[in-house]
Amino acid sequence: MRHIATLVLFVGLLSLGCKSKPEPARPGDDAKGVQGRWKIVSGEFNGKAAPADKFADIEIVVDGDSITAFEKGVEIKDEEARPKFKIDHSTSPKSVDLMLTSTESSETRDLNDKTIKKETRTRTDIAKGIYELNGDTLKLCIRFPKYDDKGNAIDPERPTTFTPENKTDISIAELKRVK
Repeated sequence: MRHIATLVLFVGLLSLGCKSKPEPARPGDDAKGVQGRWKIVSGEFNGKAAPADKFADIEIVVDGDSITAFEKGVEIKDEEARPKFKIDHSTSPKSVDLMLTSTESSETRDLNDKTIKKETRTRTDIAKGIYELNGDTLKLCIRFPKYDDKGNAIDPERPTTFTPENKTDISIAELKRVK
């Protein structure tokens, strides 16, 4: 579900309180073309179709380089559900990177259960993918990083097609713009 929520976020919606519509995109200006509200209409993870009820109530808002997901109109507060993204329309196929930021906290206690040290670690992992934007339809194919036994992210290989042979750690989704 975490990957679906993250993918949903990519297609993003301008915040629900948006006062104006995004500027129309110019040809070749996909960064502007993906701005606004989106709804996932189909998706799969690891080669298996995601049940429609998993994303039926989810909308995504793309605002600038940030993505925010909403479920039943309420923002999903999971920090990984608010990735930043970077697109490159000059590649073939066009590419997208999702920057997934997470914060981990830990504390060390003494024998009397007194905290003697607190640590907070923030890390950003990158999911790599491709996209296709055709009017009000956005297609995404994203490979998420795997993690080694120490919890370090292993740089994922970017998919090169929307029908990859190796579908491990891949989310594929089609989104429609909400008007």
